[in-house]
Amino acid sequence: MKNINVDTLILPGLHQWQLRADRVHPSSTVIFGDSLLTCNAQADLTQLIAQRLAEHDLPTSIVRVGHPAFSPIHFYYLLDEILAGGSDRVIVEINLRLFTPYRGYGGSMRLRNLSRELSFSRALRIRQALAAEDLSLLDPPIYRLEDALDALYLPDGVQLLGGDVLATWGEAINRHLRLRNVAPEWRAVAAIPHDRARWARREYGSDQTSHPFAGVLREALLDLHRAHVPVLFYVSPINLAWLRQAGVEEELRLGERIEALRRAIGAAPAEWLDLHAAAPAGAFRDSEGHMTLDGCEPAAHAIGDRLAARAHQ
Repeated sequence: MKNINVDTLILPGLHQWQLRADRVHPSSTVIFGDSLLTCNAQADLTQLIAQRLAEHDLPTSIVRVGHPAFSPIHFYYLLDEILAGGSDRVIVEINLRLFTPYRGYGGSMRLRNLSRELSFSRALRIRQALAAEDLSLLDPPIYRLEDALDALYLPDGVQLLGGDVLATWGEAINRHLRLRNVAPEWRAVAAIPHDRARWARREYGSDQTSHPFAGVLREALLDLHRAHVPVLFYVSPINLAWLRQAGVEEELRLGERIEALRRAIGAAPAEWLDLHAAAPAGAFRDSEGHMTLDGCEPAAHAIGDRLAARAHQ
């Protein structure tokens, strides 16, 4: 049920973009990412990058394909839709925190039924990543059938209803036994470790190159190359001050990890922009990399400048 806004907002927006009769600008750009695209209630990276490109005399319309729960596998799910729009370039956010085997709070928001957008050949190529998302090669066609029958959310609804019933029974039993009930949101907060160093090592200290998402982006890059669509991967800024306070900034060696991830994905240096250290300490809203406008602006300028430099080559 959590991906209903993907089906009511993002997919219809992509379809409308594909069918556009006239372009307001001579070029179009797709930007893909998660909640890190948002700066505040008034602005996000999409607008800021468009403004920067306009300053370089490269006006473009930017299609934002973003959702708080998106990860690299969702980019691959939607790749055919993106390619169908005839985009002149694609920008892909790299949130390094997603390249960890740990899936904690929010891990249930995997938008599994969006896999119905995969063809069998694409699903076969990323079967390892699908397995990590608790999906088999049979799930995409099953979700397509459910969508065709207008029953896409019926199984999820039944599951949620069953979960609510069981939770209600459990709370009643706890009250009868005089046990304390714990609200779900408090259970989620309790799952977040209070040890900053432990949290940081868990989020950033794994081998990102062996994560299934690295293989997913490698396959996506090959498809973009075959379609002759320029792509720019950018590593979103990281709250280094928070890692420094946790005493693990040097230990994590993020620069080396990010370069190793670039090579694992197969992106050329011109297709990769490492912005992990691009934002000042005061430009973050939290430890997870969500930025204020002061952090978004230098990142957007760097992305726009790199795109402009490539366009003028």
